[in-house]
Amino acid sequence: MTEDLAEFETAMRAVDSYLQQAGLSSGQREVLILAKDQFAAKERARLSVLEREGRFAFAPWLHFPMFGALLGDEPLSRDLIVASALIEMGIDLLDSVMDDELCEELKSIGPAIIQMNAYLLITVLPDSLLESKQLAKKQQALLKVSAGQQLDLQRRGSFCETTYFDCIKQKTGAWRALYFQISRADFHESWDGIITELGVVSQLYNDFHDIFNASWSVDLGNAIYTYPIICAYHKMSNDARCDFELELQRTKNSLESQQVIRNKLKASGVLKSSYLFVSLLVLDLKRRAARLAQTKEAATLFDKIVQWHS
Repeated sequence: MTEDLAEFETAMRAVDSYLQQAGLSSGQREVLILAKDQFAAKERARLSVLEREGRFAFAPWLHFPMFGALLGDEPLSRDLIVASALIEMGIDLLDSVMDDELCEELKSIGPAIIQMNAYLLITVLPDSLLESKQLAKKQQALLKVSAGQQLDLQRRGSFCETTYFDCIKQKTGAWRALYFQISRADFHESWDGIITELGVVSQLYNDFHDIFNASWSVDLGNAIYTYPIICAYHKMSNDARCDFELELQRTKNSLESQQVIRNKLKASGVLKSSYLFVSLLVLDLKRRAARLAQTKEAATLFDKIVQWHS
């Protein structure tokens, strides 16, 4: 097992220990352990694939707190890692409900109870592990994340590029920045912007993976039109847009229609133009980070994080 996966397993053991000791009812503990197991299985699989590909096994909830601590050359507390993991588990649980991706054991429990326990993971349990300054930063970040998630639901079926970027900057950008913000009582505001925009890059990669690599596109199935769809749409004539929209409606229930959309996107040149856009964005973030003071260890970790986004 590599160092990165070992850090992940250590964090999961700490979360398990916390859930066993926290003042939970037996019913709450059962649901939260199932949620932890689902989360851990997905993260373990994702990180293992990255390692097999020779890439950095990046976990934002783990490595952004580590980075924040290293900026000030401060020790990273176990409580902070557990709090970050609990928040990530809660957000993952809500996403699984919205995308209908719960494991069978959690599905049988029902969405109402699942949502109640996601609330515990995000807002109640981590608060017992954080200090007052960290709590204030967490609350501000979660307000942005919540607003982004609401906007994501409201914009379904929309081809507006501005709304899309507003959504992912709040939903994923603020979510990623949250883990950095709670790791430090003080930090240069430029870091906040850099981490937020790394979250935007991460969401762009996820969107492309969902459409081009996944066997079934969850976004297309839920009529969530992400950057590749939006880019291609705005390059089309009005007549082509009408045909495109009709085919998109079919993707909710048809794997064949999803493949038709994939072929249209590839033919539009959106992959090449988007690759250039993301590459320039990452290059700009690297330049901005280089101007800020970092410890040697922090600079090394940040380079690995940026390389993951490249």
